[in-house]
Amino acid sequence: MKKQSQIKLLILLTTLFLAIAISSCQKTKLSESEERKNEIEELNKLLHNKWANRDVEFVKNNKYIDNLFKQLKGEDLNVLNKTQYVSHIDKIIRGLHDGHLRLTPPDDVQEISRYSGMKIARVKEGYALVACDYENNCKDLNIASIDSINSIDSMNSKTSLPLEVIKIDDTEIDTWLLEDSKYQYGSTLYGRISQSLERLYSHVRLPYYIPAKTITLRSFTKSLKSDSKFNNSSNDEFTKEIKWKITNFANELHSSKKVQDTNVNQCSKNGTGWTQKNRKCVVVTDLKNGIYQLKVSTFWCAFSSDDSEPKTVQNFKDQFNSEIKKIENPKNIILDLRDNGGGGDEEGRNLAGLFIDDKEFWIKISHLLTGSPWYLKLWSLFDGEWQKPLTVFVSVNKEYRKKFINSKLFILTNNNCFSTCDVVVSSLKSANAGLVVGERTHGGAGDPNKWTSPYSNFTVDYPTALVWKKNGELIEGNSTDVDLEIIPSINDYKQHSDPVLMLLLNKIQMNYTH
Repeated sequence: MKKQSQIKLLILLTTLFLAIAISSCQKTKLSESEERKNEIEELNKLLHNKWANRDVEFVKNNKYIDNLFKQLKGEDLNVLNKTQYVSHIDKIIRGLHDGHLRLTPPDDVQEISRYSGMKIARVKEGYALVACDYENNCKDLNIASIDSINSIDSMNSKTSLPLEVIKIDDTEIDTWLLEDSKYQYGSTLYGRISQSLERLYSHVRLPYYIPAKTITLRSFTKSLKSDSKFNNSSNDEFTKEIKWKITNFANELHSSKKVQDTNVNQCSKNGTGWTQKNRKCVVVTDLKNGIYQLKVSTFWCAFSSDDSEPKTVQNFKDQFNSEIKKIENPKNIILDLRDNGGGGDEEGRNLAGLFIDDKEFWIKISHLLTGSPWYLKLWSLFDGEWQKPLTVFVSVNKEYRKKFINSKLFILTNNNCFSTCDVVVSSLKSANAGLVVGERTHGGAGDPNKWTSPYSNFTVDYPTALVWKKNGELIEGNSTDVDLEIIPSINDYKQHSDPVLMLLLNKIQMNYTH
């Protein structure tokens, strides 16, 4: 009898366990909407309490954020598939206009990736297609290389570079840039427009943003001869179709790098890892007559996706020390920071220290208090609390400063100079260390942290530091202007592969060499 009772009890417990398991499964399946609402609420709290730059470019107050999330929570979240749901979140993130505040979708959300082989540059005449890095990608255009174009007369309307970009998907280029920049990451309009142009070259888009299908191009041959930008001759216009391919996000995480330099970059078999065996973060070029170009492409010198932060710092130091030793008796230094996306603060200060003679202002910074003991974190104490603003200085690079003591500095920058690069330019300008030339910086700084959504597994990078320039402005949303703007013309592009550098060189040789 006792044994039968034990069997009954075992059956009862088993049934109860199965019931709980089934109930749990049903609950998970039926409560996707609730899971998403909870996830949205957590992200909402993060933006209220831990996002550093709520006042970037336009005032984004709590009410603004609340309204966005209210609209999202009003959606029938059960109806939305994962891509649609993530797209709603991403539009909120993008709409807040902060270059460090960005969403990375989960691996199971598809992206559209492309590499057109075209490069679109800003020129005095507007915007132009100036190069094809890989000939095979431009076969359908049948256009010659810049090096083979010696004069305007040699340009054939459909076979030569440069070509003016006049429309994207039948929309005038200026209108398209303003509209498309709304959907790009960037703390300033300059940065977002720059990103829009980049996406016409080699970057990726999520499928819920309508990608460009066609670019309408025009030869500059007749318009240059007649000094008229808007020559309406139909013989000078033709359409370039962009070819797209749909790929998985994880497999294309480093797609643009793979395509641009297959000899340098090698991806792991599963597509999520990468190595860059011969990556150059710092390069010195002797331009003769005592003029040196010090090109720093990044302050995050990782050779592999597995490189730790100390390793990236050491990588930079090794290249920095090796390249600086190549400079001998410099009269003029061109510090080329174009397209430098930032990276380590230590590396940036090490570089800036080459060009100052005393301790100088670096940044004023206030960090989010995230280093609290676990028990305070558990009780959510200090959430949204910020440290008292701290002024940070940059010191002289004692090892190499003597080498540059008598040289004149030119800081070459553009809209893609971001994060640590922004800080370097701002600091050197406030110290009157050199002449800032080219185009103004992007306008973004601030120690990003990561938050992974608990249900959908998308990741949000958000800045955890408010960073001010010496004049009291936030770097984020403001950027640093140049002392001398250099924007090449089409004619400059016909003569030089890097016309901005050549124009600066001409100015240096005319005014600063003796």
